[in-house]
Amino acid sequence: MFEKLKLLEEGLKGLFLDGIASSADEFRKNVTLPELVMFSCFGTYEALQEVLGINFIDPEKTPLVFSCITPPIDKPAVKEACHPHEKMVAFLIAFRENALKSTTA
Repeated sequence: MFEKLKLLEEGLKGLFLDGIASSADEFRKNVTLPELVMFSCFGTYEALQEVLGINFIDPEKTPLVFSCITPPIDKPAVKEACHPHEKMVAFLIAFRENALKSTTA
């Protein structure tokens, strides 16, 4: 997975020449397409990291991936559409426990 994140990071460098996503003022007000795509794929990364105990998105190793994911969460439209962090963690814990039970049965 880390190799795929590095590959994604390299691909994003072509989109964001300054090295940071959402650096312009007009992008801070609205959700951009790259942010939407990245957030839909990785928006729950904090809950996943908490449940699995693996830190797979690191702002030092993959700064562009990180910068595409973090700004959208502060935007009102995204906050309204997302589940609260605590609910997501509870769901992922229950899902993981259920999956682990089914593999041992």
